[in-house]
Amino acid sequence: VDQVFKDGNCVDLFKGKDCQGEREMLQYNLMGEAVCGCEEGWGKVEEGGNMCFQHFTRGPCRGLESVSPLVDKCGQHQLCMDYKQCPTYLKTFKSLADIRQTEPEQY
Repeated sequence: VDQVFKDGNCVDLFKGKDCQGEREMLQYNLMGEAVCGCEEGWGKVEEGGNMCFQHFTRGPCRGLESVSPLVDKCGQHQLCMDYKQCPTYLKTFKSLADIRQTEPEQY
């Protein structure tokens, strides 16, 4: 069982009074304190309150924005970002564009 040390006790990462939301778990912050955060591949955005949303989904974001794994300087919040500005999208798009130019018979 995965546990962290919190308030003098070993507690389960995924259960307990601290993290009751979907996809929440205990994790250590920069100060070594066990705090509630989101599972890998999930994040919180200001627009979504205290809920975890899967990366690259619309979540609570508006328009063409999606929940991005890019974080602020303290690593506390995810960002809603237009998918056309997302580094992963741009990298994939460029890769496909390069293949289309070098191997047009595939397309």
